[in-house]
Amino acid sequence: MINLRPATLSDVKNILGIHYAAVHGSTTSNFYSQNILQSWSPSTRDERRLKQLHQAIRDNTEIIIVAESTATSMIMGFGSVVPSQQELRAVYVDPTFARQGVGTKIITSLEELAVHHVAHKLHLDASLNAESFYCHHGYSIVERAIHRLNSGIDMDCIKMSKELHLH
Repeated sequence: MINLRPATLSDVKNILGIHYAAVHGSTTSNFYSQNILQSWSPSTRDERRLKQLHQAIRDNTEIIIVAESTATSMIMGFGSVVPSQQELRAVYVDPTFARQGVGTKIITSLEELAVHHVAHKLHLDASLNAESFYCHHGYSIVERAIHRLNSGIDMDCIKMSKELHLH
């Protein structure tokens, strides 16, 4: 079973580990060069990203949730949304738990949280490998584009959006 909960400061290292594992997994490497992957997620101990996540959780500037196993309390994935900007920022699942419904639970919860915070639409820059996941969850392609990573390196992405509705 999967439990969703708000991320805490003690989750930051696990979140970075999942991000790194997902970005450097076999699926992603079929779409991007090693240079882009390394720039996208340089290390599980990336100080800049650690500080960024700590600050986002502390300041509540984005809603970050984690999915954990009820059996082991192991974090299986995470996601984030910024309702004030109508932006779905992240959905990442540890490759160990891929295709087990973790990503679906995360994105569904983030959409519900966004609606609760009065967002009527979400947009995102999807990685090429995640296009089918987002399409499956009702997101439409706006355009193929470039996403500039924090390092300044550009990576191909797909701008996508979805109208949100109360259930």
